[in-house]
Amino acid sequence: MIDIHFIYGMLVMYGLGAILLLYITDAADENRPNAHIWLALTWPVITVATVIEDLVLGARGDDDE
Repeated sequence: MIDIHFIYGMLVMYGLGAILLLYITDAADENRPNAHIWLALTWPVITVATVIEDLVLGARGDDDE
């Protein structure tokens, strides 16, 4: 069974990360003024996708193996 404190902690960390990204990024493109808001809200999806890609495909880099 999932502990309710884990869910609360996860939501708090998501909120803090979204607020951090919202304040450290700004709208750089005049055609898409809400792009930084979408980045702040979707950063966990991007992070999980990157971690899964690294696990499946292996480490990135110019290895000679």
